[in-house]
Amino acid sequence: MATSVDPIQTGLSHHQAGRFEQAEQVYRQILQANPRHAGAMHLLGLIALQVGRHPLAVEWISRAILVDGSQPAFHANLAEAFRGLGKLADAQACYEQVLRLQPEMPEVHNNLGTILQARGEASKAIACYQRAIALRPDYADAHNNLGTVYQDQGEWEPAMACYRQAVEAEPRYAKGYFNLGTALLAQDKPLEARAAFEKAVELDENYTMARLSLANLWQRDGDFARAEAEYRRALALQPAFIETLLGLGSLHQDQGNLEQAIECYQQALRIDANCAEAYYNWGTALKAQNRTADAIPKYQQAIACKPTLVDAHYNLGTVLHELGHLDEAVTAYVEAARLKPDFAMAHNNLGNVYKLQGKIDEAVGAYERALAAKTSNAEAFSNLGTLLQGQGKVAETIECYRQAIRSNPGCAEAYNNLGNALQDQGQFTKALVCYEKSLRLEPDSPEAHYNLGLLYLSEGRFAQAWPEFDWRLKCKNYPVRLFREPLWDGSPLEGKTVLVQAEQGFGDTLHFVRYLEKVRERGGKVLFEVQPALLPLLQSSGIEGVVASGSPYPPFDLHVPILNLPSLFRTDLTNLPARIPYLAADPRLVENWRKELAGFKGFKIGINWQGNSAYASDRKRSIALRHFAPLASAGGVQFFSLQKKAGAEQLAEVAKTWPIHDWGPRLDENSGAFMDTAALMKSLDLVITSDTAIAHLAGALGVKVWVALTLVPEWRWLLEREDSPWYPTMRLFRQTTLGDWQPVFERMATELRTLVGSQ
Repeated sequence: MATSVDPIQTGLSHHQAGRFEQAEQVYRQILQANPRHAGAMHLLGLIALQVGRHPLAVEWISRAILVDGSQPAFHANLAEAFRGLGKLADAQACYEQVLRLQPEMPEVHNNLGTILQARGEASKAIACYQRAIALRPDYADAHNNLGTVYQDQGEWEPAMACYRQAVEAEPRYAKGYFNLGTALLAQDKPLEARAAFEKAVELDENYTMARLSLANLWQRDGDFARAEAEYRRALALQPAFIETLLGLGSLHQDQGNLEQAIECYQQALRIDANCAEAYYNWGTALKAQNRTADAIPKYQQAIACKPTLVDAHYNLGTVLHELGHLDEAVTAYVEAARLKPDFAMAHNNLGNVYKLQGKIDEAVGAYERALAAKTSNAEAFSNLGTLLQGQGKVAETIECYRQAIRSNPGCAEAYNNLGNALQDQGQFTKALVCYEKSLRLEPDSPEAHYNLGLLYLSEGRFAQAWPEFDWRLKCKNYPVRLFREPLWDGSPLEGKTVLVQAEQGFGDTLHFVRYLEKVRERGGKVLFEVQPALLPLLQSSGIEGVVASGSPYPPFDLHVPILNLPSLFRTDLTNLPARIPYLAADPRLVENWRKELAGFKGFKIGINWQGNSAYASDRKRSIALRHFAPLASAGGVQFFSLQKKAGAEQLAEVAKTWPIHDWGPRLDENSGAFMDTAALMKSLDLVITSDTAIAHLAGALGVKVWVALTLVPEWRWLLEREDSPWYPTMRLFRQTTLGDWQPVFERMATELRTLVGSQ
């Protein structure tokens, strides 16, 4: 007798064999015969789920549940359909319903845990995984998933314990070994991590991610051959796997094979034209080739593909910063910091750009945010310290540098900076200790050697100072000219021509031009390359061989920066060249100014109060004109401003209480820099000035000059003494408290009354 075959079994046979079309046809025929056949509806939904048609799966399985809501499998598969659509809350509700129907299902507890974990509900996910394990102690997936929750929370020890339990429960569980390796690597246990990754590959030779992790480890260890072998095996397994191409590219980049690296990134982009990481890595390779400008569009493309790629914004900022595009650099750093508020280096570099832009308050804020993000940030402390030092905030500056040292006791730069701050306060013994510590940490630090030299010079210890002072030529950003001709070492010249190069500001040139005569005494001819503005003054003073920088000059045999000359001639306080005058004013201009001054009665004083504001330490040497006011108390005195341009606007502030003749706009306009100024000085009774080029000009002319100095002035003025061995006609008036000018000018006023009375 023939037996009838259940149609649902026929459909399942096709279904289980992967013949989905035939199975679907059978299920539909069943529904035509019985429209409320919940099993057929569910199986149609299951086929849709298996082929990735999640909306259709939700539709069919939901209809099945409406007919028969008592089947746990229906709700479980609906949960997976919702997961496929990203509707995690609906998926969670479905799994919770399964457990209401059948509470003791470990797989459902595990799957519900994955949903809760994805929704960020870690504690509930942990409870689900633990329940699954309680129901089935050898459930490897549940142990593994529990480990991933702990890992997400940074709890590495319990995470590793879970992964170990997973592989104990299922010794061939490759995923457990891979996750164990990842956790071990995060705990900086590379040897154990490598063993775990190798085990994962042994169990599943097609485990691409495990091979990638092995490749990364070999790359990190510098075993580039093994790393490349693993990358290429991974690439053979999945030729279109972008992560492998990015890793292989980074390997080539580490080896300096930048063109090969770029080829890998380009291949990744052929697979996915919107791969932000490939554009970003391409940019870093171009930057490594010193093709900084070419890197910019690559970083910009990376950002266009993935606006949240923090490193792309940051690196874009660094290249724009390097190229001097400061406004654009600010935008890039700001965005990097917005995306990652604790990105200390982005805040720090933003501060550096603001500092270059002169936006001091913004720079301070950026450094403070860098320190809030990383409290042990020696670089940010140092940068903030230099900014505060420039503002004259001494106590805050010193504390910043001390914090930098506490953050990184091996930071030579922080000790050097602290030495500078202490030296500014006159704490020379403590500053010396800092410089010596800096040099123990970094024996070849040009900045520390140079600053030590400046300290020795201030103390008059010239023999110790000059070798240290010569390190200035190796300091960062110090302008150094390179020549084919050798550097002069001070040996006899025997008729050779020496190119002497002016350095730093006008004041240094006017100060050290006196050494040219000593070079000639060694038997040499001199070419003196100077700032073009000083050419008329030096030529009118009879100095031969003067040429303007930037202009052609005759051949020469040797060269030497002018500030090397004191060292080469072993200058000390007993032999420094102080024959005065060594500069001269144009006699015709002197006569013109004497005629001009003849109409003014009384003691005639020229005053100057401000130097070049571009000079880094101008804040310490320039003085607001209002501080000069006590000088007005001396009777029988006429004051004449020698101030030109910047600073001259301050005359209006004192005009009502203190008449000063402002001839600044007339000085040097037609005759050349300092020409009228020098002639006017020769016609005055006294010059009173801050520490600017005017002081050097007056001293070199042999004019009586008084100079107001900060507590710790430039090294050339030495310490404590009221005279200058460099300029016999000069008198020095020093601060006794940092930043307090009132006592300085009150002493000057007293001396001025005595001087005027005596004449």
